[in-house]
Amino acid sequence: MGATETAVGGGYKTPAEEEHLTPAEQRFEKARRTTGLVVGPLLFLIVYFAPLGLERPQQSLAAIFLMVIVLWMTEAIPIPITAVLGLVLTVLLGVASGDTIFPLFSDGTIFLFIGGFIIAQAMMVHGIDRRFAYKVLSIPKVAGSTYRTIIAFGAIAALLSAFVSNTATTAMLFPIGLGIMNALAGLVHDQSDEDTGRSRLRFGTALMLMIAYGASVGGLLTPIGSPPNLIGREFIEKELDTTISFFDWVLTAGPIVFVMFIALCIVLIAMNRPEVRKIEGAEQYVAEERSKLGKLSPGERNTLIAFAVAVTLWILPGWWVSLPVTLQISTSP
Repeated sequence: MGATETAVGGGYKTPAEEEHLTPAEQRFEKARRTTGLVVGPLLFLIVYFAPLGLERPQQSLAAIFLMVIVLWMTEAIPIPITAVLGLVLTVLLGVASGDTIFPLFSDGTIFLFIGGFIIAQAMMVHGIDRRFAYKVLSIPKVAGSTYRTIIAFGAIAALLSAFVSNTATTAMLFPIGLGIMNALAGLVHDQSDEDTGRSRLRFGTALMLMIAYGASVGGLLTPIGSPPNLIGREFIEKELDTTISFFDWVLTAGPIVFVMFIALCIVLIAMNRPEVRKIEGAEQYVAEERSKLGKLSPGERNTLIAFAVAVTLWILPGWWVSLPVTLQISTSP
């Protein structure tokens, strides 16, 4: 991939794939990339040779850091290549040795990141997220209430983000939330006494915000729920010479997440109170959408099996270690 590519909608596009861009957008993308190709290396040279009074490794690292930031922001070259370029320059300019830098990529935390992202991508590709969302909404009396629909989507986001990253969870649920909002917005608008456009309903605002904030809250429940969790756990384990198991983390974070989610529901609904409480016809819409999904496909089934195995192996070691202590407490007089 070269500099003739651009990033639209979260991924790089070839010139043939960016035909949908307007001429103004194409000019902007070209100017942005060109600016990055010039400013990035220029800023690197200025900082590298400037008399800043820093030690040479420190000054070299500052120059590399600023260039990488510029190249990332302008996307002058593909983002992964920019990351590798920064690593290579770190070694070549003597900031750190290759034996120090590259073994970090085999760290267990990195592989845990990769595993979570693979599971999230599999869920998106095979539609597990849609099936899960409509399954929850099909619970009796959930879809028929604006309040319960909002809370249900928050619960879905929180549960999913406990096992995949917050960003991936939000990316999975936003299209589903938009579909639900577009389908139910007409019903809410027709049943409301307020003269508000369908695109400006408080119900829709609360629904979409609940997905985003619910994912952030649920991401605290497990170590893999959010990248900062794994980084923080690794730091604590190294500094305190201890081990925090998956199971211990869940036991500690569970009550906190529960209280945060209750507070989120109260505050978010109070600030974006839906126009109506009940939605006539919502349950029929959810039932129709579920029927369109049909039976589990082989891809969906394999994804669920992989997910169940991963979660079991994440939780089982910590639970097994804590089991003797639990039994001792329960049998003590």
